[in-house]
Amino acid sequence: MDEHTSDRRETEPVPDIGAIRRNDGASKVPVPSIHLLDGDSDALLFLFEYLSTAGYNVSASSCAADAMMMVAKAHPDVFIADKDLPDMTGREIVQRVQALSPATRVILTTQRLVGELGHQLLRIGDADLVVKPFQWKILIRAVERAVQGSGSWTEGEEDARARARRPG
Repeated sequence: MDEHTSDRRETEPVPDIGAIRRNDGASKVPVPSIHLLDGDSDALLFLFEYLSTAGYNVSASSCAADAMMMVAKAHPDVFIADKDLPDMTGREIVQRVQALSPATRVILTTQRLVGELGHQLLRIGDADLVVKPFQWKILIRAVERAVQGSGSWTEGEEDARARARRPG
């Protein structure tokens, strides 16, 4: 790297990721892959950098059609998508990803949690719903459970109580 080139992560703060798993190259454990889908380029970039820094192999798309082609081709371990996209609903995202890559775990994100929507999505299959703005601890916990392949990894009571206490 020459004196005119800088690493973006050195100039932009990344949240403290504490004890998140990192692949130091010494182990033979494969690095879990995550594909991101979000129409908001700022959110997409921030998630990409955050999860890459946490040690995951991350790819991203800004439109559903591109993301579905990537899922069909690469079969990522985890697929994280904004459920409020203009070109595909959360329910459609879960169904399409499961049809294209049954082993891929889905985490949906949203800024709006209305009524029973979260429970409806969870009944479709293995999908978690994480509300924006993210509590990074909850997002990383959802990613880790998805990578481990547990059947149902909904927000625990402790996480729900913490969210209820949060102002705003």
